Amino acid sequence: MEAIMMPVVVLGITGILMGLFLAYASKKFEVEVDPKVEAILAVLPGANCGACGFPGCAGYASGVALEGAKMTLCAPGGPKVIEKIGEIMGVAVEIPVKKKPVKKTVEKKVVAQTGDPISASAEFIEKNKRMLNKFKDAFDAGDKEAYEKLENLAKTAGKDELLKCFEEIKAGKIIASGSAPAAAAVKLEPITATKEFVEKNKRMLNKFKDAFDAKDKEAYEKLENLAKTAGKD
Repeated sequence: MEAIMMPVVVLGITGILMGLFLAYASKKFEVEVDPKVEAILAVLPGANCGACGFPGCAGYASGVALEGAKMTLCAPGGPKVIEKIGEIMGVAVEIPVKKKPVKKTVEKKVVAQTGDPISASAEFIEKNKRMLNKFKDAFDAGDKEAYEKLENLAKTAGKDELLKCFEEIKAGKIIASGSAPAAAAVKLEPITATKEFVEKNKRMLNKFKDAFDAKDKEAYEKLENLAKTAGKD
């Protein structure tokens, strides 16, 4: 019996002594933590992102409380966390104001104008005025992608005269007014058809005249062919 009890007693006493030693050592070698560090760590978001330049939130809390680091470095926390850190440190913190990004103004490319108009007729300019102006605006603004797209559209459609105008605009020529110049007084004679015939076919006659004036050869030849097919001499 004594042989069994003796080791148990020895182990028990050894355990008690070790416990007392550890308790003494923890008190003796205890590292005191600044309460401000713990308070700051408590208000930080705990993201440990490192954006502040310190190794995690604990490192930043120590940096602020013990090393005098700036209190405005916690980007994830924002103004609320900055304000709370200031309260813990007992100082008023000036919260940085985010500046709105300045919009970059696109400088328009100024092209020297020679004063010479493009070589197209007034009727052609009037018909294609929108495309010509879009090309000029894109070229003046230096928007290469936009004006090259317009050039490719003209190539695909086989509009060689329009491409020629584009090249002239790039060379500095201006788009003249599309309105036709005032013609000299000319005595206009009416067509030989009767009034009744004109009234009856007014729509077709006007369509033919508009196509002819616009030099739309395909359109007015189509109307002529329709008249021939119908035998309307």
